[in-house]
Amino acid sequence: MGTLLQDLKYAIRMLAKSRGFTAVAVLTLALGIGTNTAIFSIINTVLLRPLPYPNPEQLISIAASDPEKGLLGIAVSYTKLQYLQQQTRTLESVGAFYSLSLNMTGSGEPHQINGHRVNAEFFHALGISPALGSSFFPHEDLLGGADVVMLSDGFWHGHFKGDPAVIGRTVSLDGKSATIIGILPRTFRFPFQQPEADVWLPRVFDIQALRPEQLRAGAGFLFIIARLKAGETFAHAQAEVDTIDRSYAQAFPGNTDSGKLALTMTSLENNLAGSVRPSLIVLLVAVSFVLLIACANAASLMMARATAREKEVAIRQALGASRGRLARQLLVESLLLAVVGALAGMVLASVLLSAEAWVP
Repeated sequence: MGTLLQDLKYAIRMLAKSRGFTAVAVLTLALGIGTNTAIFSIINTVLLRPLPYPNPEQLISIAASDPEKGLLGIAVSYTKLQYLQQQTRTLESVGAFYSLSLNMTGSGEPHQINGHRVNAEFFHALGISPALGSSFFPHEDLLGGADVVMLSDGFWHGHFKGDPAVIGRTVSLDGKSATIIGILPRTFRFPFQQPEADVWLPRVFDIQALRPEQLRAGAGFLFIIARLKAGETFAHAQAEVDTIDRSYAQAFPGNTDSGKLALTMTSLENNLAGSVRPSLIVLLVAVSFVLLIACANAASLMMARATAREKEVAIRQALGASRGRLARQLLVESLLLAVVGALAGMVLASVLLSAEAWVP
């Protein structure tokens, strides 16, 4: 052990002495390791890891499409959402949401936060219960319902220091007082709309961008996440949704989303990964080559340095150092360089993952 510590101290001195070589080698390894770690973390989240909800195979995404124009993923109207909720027999819960920005005052410095408005079935569809407090009740989802809000765990800890007494307190959102009724679990993530929400509000029909007559006329602004009933199949549910769509066109012939726009279903997992899956795989292959090039460059640098140290090695052999002793010393230097490069790569990966551009 004592000899190993001597080798480690000597390796630190030698790398500190050759600062240019060390910096270039560490940077080369950091770029290769950091980019690969960041890309694989995204692929693990989007393609490999199951969705963080109970029985995720039962979750589906429903959106409008325009077959004539080849358009997919079009927002659904509130009128069609209500009709779907009333008519479906294959869907256990039909949740809906849209994103908005809010100005928060009355609790520290005023600042802008991200929010989602959701209907009362949204969290039930996902199978998520609050970690503290309660979720939205059906009466809070009606016109004239109480102004309440749920907080994400991150926002709760960052803005309210994780104080459990925050339940029942009020905050001002866009000039309206709202009572905090619940805190979402620490593990809860909703990557389908970015940036993720700080707060969650009820009543999806409360949208300032649309007038009441536009809501009734079928203006689309909602995204739907539903849960299949136990034992129901995706194909059966899609057939029912098609029937409901045709019935809606007859019931609301004058609406903008009648006839032209059809409801289409995808599994929630495919909704998250479908459009970006090929791009992520290509990107992973590309950055894997970057890692190989980085390793090859680092190896070339080490060989060039070893050549430059031939005189030093010859002197140490003349003083009695064995080949095994010299090989171990060089190996310790290489391992130390690899560890430092890996640590720098982890820092780089953390920076890349925290950047909004990397969020799927």
